[in-house]
Amino acid sequence: MKVTIICGSLEPAQDGVGDYSRLLAEFAQHLGHSIQLISINDSVNSSESQPYGSLHRFSGDYSDALITAKITNEIDQWNPDCVSLQFVPFGFHPKGIISKLIPLISTIRKNRTLNIMMHELWIRNEEATPLKHRLLGFLQKLQITRALQTWSPDTIHTSNHHYQNLLKASGHTSQLLPLYGNIPIATAPDKATLLEALNLQVAPTDKIVLFPFSQHERWEPLTLLDRLQQISKKKKTNLTLIQIGRSPTLQLHWPKIAECANSVGWECEILGEQSDTRISELMQISDWGVSAGSALIARKSGAVLSMLEHGLPVLCSSAVYKYDWHDFSEPNILAAEEPDSQLHARLWSKPRSAPESKRQQIAEQWLFDLQLNLNGR
Repeated sequence: MKVTIICGSLEPAQDGVGDYSRLLAEFAQHLGHSIQLISINDSVNSSESQPYGSLHRFSGDYSDALITAKITNEIDQWNPDCVSLQFVPFGFHPKGIISKLIPLISTIRKNRTLNIMMHELWIRNEEATPLKHRLLGFLQKLQITRALQTWSPDTIHTSNHHYQNLLKASGHTSQLLPLYGNIPIATAPDKATLLEALNLQVAPTDKIVLFPFSQHERWEPLTLLDRLQQISKKKKTNLTLIQIGRSPTLQLHWPKIAECANSVGWECEILGEQSDTRISELMQISDWGVSAGSALIARKSGAVLSMLEHGLPVLCSSAVYKYDWHDFSEPNILAAEEPDSQLHARLWSKPRSAPESKRQQIAEQWLFDLQLNLNGR
């Protein structure tokens, strides 16, 4: 099967959906399929051949007639069986406005099967959301629902039940396709050796709490730290907080986090950007992971999926979305809304699972769904 994957950007390590698309192409090629990667809102114009297929990056306004013709011609020459759009609204426009994307995808599709992977939807209308963002979210919702009606895709995928329910409420049936982590699982490290290399003093009874990758501006870390302090007191356990990964909000949050940690006798280490191997090693020796996102949509995050694949229970510290946590049934994802007693029990009683990559399994499911639609035509 020949598949064209379309996304916004393919700049390595700068775009999560682009990195996901590259890995998807790699596994699809490994399973015997032919892949073409196209980015239509990139920072450069380039074409290259990769082991997993051809890669073409286009910059500029993709609604411009000349650029549209170039993109369409590249795809037509290759003539795929299927087109898979890896969709996130802000990947195609700085404000997530996709009016120009609708005719382009219609032009590209022609008589080919079309798959849409909805990595993100519209901005939600929540009480804490500023009015201008609510209005933008309303416009995004109108455009996305219109796009799906216009494109009439053969398959719509999304990564979590929350998005699936939102799509259903808007009249569109979707299938769950889990994401996979963006950090490969490295050889299991020796904990003592790794801690010595990082110059960290961690007592055997201490818990290591890992904060990987970025935290958004509106995140409230002190609320989270207060809860962790209350819970750790019950077990008379100190915590070691480790920040790792590139984060534009590093100076916004981490001085406050370090000050709070020091005031209660916890270790706090800010490591910043590290290699994938080092990140994997830290995930394997940590006790808990923390996400700045909501538990309700945690499975749309490559960082969360990486922690889960490494066997880490993940505490999601944002309560942006309103929902009844009693109905929440993710065994390894813990919600900030849970009462202290419930959260305490889950943090201490949940055994770690062995690291296991889900990449090939998920790629196989994606390809199976595409092939099923192709055969059904």
